[in-house]
Amino acid sequence: MYRQFNLYLHTLIPRPDDSISKHFIRYSLFAWGLPAVLLVLSGLLQFQDKLGNLLNVESLSTHNCW
Repeated sequence: MYRQFNLYLHTLIPRPDDSISKHFIRYSLFAWGLPAVLLVLSGLLQFQDKLGNLLNVESLSTHNCW
């Protein structure tokens, strides 16, 4: 095994693959963008549900489980 890797190690030339970076950018945008969009939507729904008063905690007493 040492001889095999020692003889052919110099023939391994790394080549950059441009398609990997394109896929990585797409997957990163999806992985970070979708949760961000869902967070903004949930914030807007909560804002609308509480009629603009997000610090109102009186209605949480019926839903408090701890």
